[in-house]
Amino acid sequence: MEINFTEAAAALPPVVWRNRWDSFAEKLGLPFKARTLANLDCKNEGPPRVQFGKRIGYPKDGLIEWLNTRAKGK
Repeated sequence: MEINFTEAAAALPPVVWRNRWDSFAEKLGLPFKARTLANLDCKNEGPPRVQFGKRIGYPKDGLIEWLNTRAKGK
């Protein structure tokens, strides 16, 4: 089953900060919670990320590509 995140991508900013993930997920129907992404990051299984101080963010293009990969079941 493939899910298309194209509509969500249009509504996302260039970098999605993890501390705001839950609000985007709820509004746009994105999977996972911010805590799940944090756990996946610890295992190096999460989307590509950037760090600014203590803040973790996900560049939109890499995030959407990662979500599509996860939706296809790898």
